Amino acid sequence: MTDYRQLAILVEGQTESAFVTEILGPYLQPFGAYVTPVIVKTARLADGTTYKGGGMVWKHYQEELLRLLGSSHYRCVSILVDFYAYPRNAPGSDCCRRPHQPRSCADTRKEAMAAAIGSARFVPHVVLHEFETWVIAAALGAGSLLGDVSVAKALQAEAASVVTTSSC
Repeated sequence: MTDYRQLAILVEGQTESAFVTEILGPYLQPFGAYVTPVIVKTARLADGTTYKGGGMVWKHYQEELLRLLGSSHYRCVSILVDFYAYPRNAPGSDCCRRPHQPRSCADTRKEAMAAAIGSARFVPHVVLHEFETWVIAAALGAGSLLGDVSVAKALQAEAASVVTTSSC
């Protein structure tokens, strides 16, 4: 019998949730991990329903993380958050200084989140590049794998036409 480990990953919205469900989950399952995406709850509407997604304030993330860590059936709780859309007032949010060092700052943010949550079961993850970058990279690779490189070529042409600027 396989020893399954239940993991919860707090995500910003539906796109990240789909990534966890459709890509990360199947990848981790052979290793005995069952992954549950949880979209951060950002507000309670007047009718009592909860609005989910797009959380940019740390308290929303912190409340959800602590709630998930309070559930003993999750062996591990993580967070998938973009570096450039890091929640306001989150631990380590002030690390971005000149000279611009995003990798170092992402590490600082992960360490600060881990210290703020204070649980060995919490494993933070700061995505250095926007989630959409992963989607484009996957599409570029999938075109050659599936034998239809037209999508990959169109994305490459689009990417080549864009000038990127980096700011914190």
